[in-house]
Amino acid sequence: MNDFILNIFSTLSLFEVIGYFLSLILLNFLFIKFWKLTKQATYPYAGDQVIHKGSISPLGGLSIYVWSFSVLILINYSFNSSDFINRYIEIFYLSIPMMLVFLFEDLVHDINVKFRLIVLFSTAIYALFFWVNAFPVIELLPVDLLFESKIFTFIFFSFCLVGLMNGANFIDGMNGLAGFYFLGAIIICLYLCSFLGLMYDAIPLIVLGIGIFGFLLFNFPYGKIFLGDSGAYFISLFLGLWLINFLETNTQISSWCAVLIFFYPATEVIYSFTRKVYRGRSPFYPDVYHLHRKIFDIVYLYTRNYIFSNISSTSVLIIFWLFPSLFIPFFYDNSQVILVIFIFFLLLYFLLNIATSFLIKNLTRK
Repeated sequence: MNDFILNIFSTLSLFEVIGYFLSLILLNFLFIKFWKLTKQATYPYAGDQVIHKGSISPLGGLSIYVWSFSVLILINYSFNSSDFINRYIEIFYLSIPMMLVFLFEDLVHDINVKFRLIVLFSTAIYALFFWVNAFPVIELLPVDLLFESKIFTFIFFSFCLVGLMNGANFIDGMNGLAGFYFLGAIIICLYLCSFLGLMYDAIPLIVLGIGIFGFLLFNFPYGKIFLGDSGAYFISLFLGLWLINFLETNTQISSWCAVLIFFYPATEVIYSFTRKVYRGRSPFYPDVYHLHRKIFDIVYLYTRNYIFSNISSTSVLIIFWLFPSLFIPFFYDNSQVILVIFIFFLLLYFLLNIATSFLIKNLTRK
């Protein structure tokens, strides 16, 4: 895969590569400094979910968006306006209304849950209608029979995108967790591109991946900047649309690969929704019972160290944000095996939630 990536960017000089990366570092640095000058920076975040001291810049997603958008346009120009790259640049344009709404939320924290969901569903529906030409085929009986209905298929993928965006937003508060998840997902998608020799499909992923890597230099381990709502939603939308298009046009790859690639954020949002409904609480409001938060609390009860507890939670959860995807190179065309792997990790996720809840209860009683 290294040769594949090098061939893609063989037209760029070393000076251009260094310049692009330095501009990314500078952009993140400026957004951190800008946040410190705002009034919001003087008010530490409040609420049970907070696990950091002080107010931290939520503009990492904006940095990735601006940098990736700019670099893709420049690369597209060097490729003589490739229609393939132009198609992925369109996602950035489609995302502008959503980015503006949630940048406002990142800055002032003044958007209610209902309006948030309206924006997310509107963006998902709008993007699917105008950007996606056709949907992947679900290859497993009897599930695939449901997708013979175009209306059901459209509604299903709309909910998938919204669920993915919400799940990614849940995990952004832990140092490195969202960034490493996205980077791992991109690497697996790049493997599939390399396997099929799809250069133009890989270019936007590489650019986005480099943008996330630059963000992680400031986000992990010390948490100087976070993706924010805008960043988590945009990257999720981009990867979701990319994978829908990829699986639809490359039918030799099982569409169930998406289940493993998006396992962690999707499972997080479904489990959270189910847990809140079961406990008689509104599923649309945040709580402190997410798996990453429970692992953080357990480590913090022993160490009283915010940074170490953050790092520990992100490190332990590698079993969910990376490991499921690692099976794809071996079983990319076998839906039945992928389903078995998915069930295994789902049970593991459920058991770990029970174990961490039990351990926290025992520790807090002491």
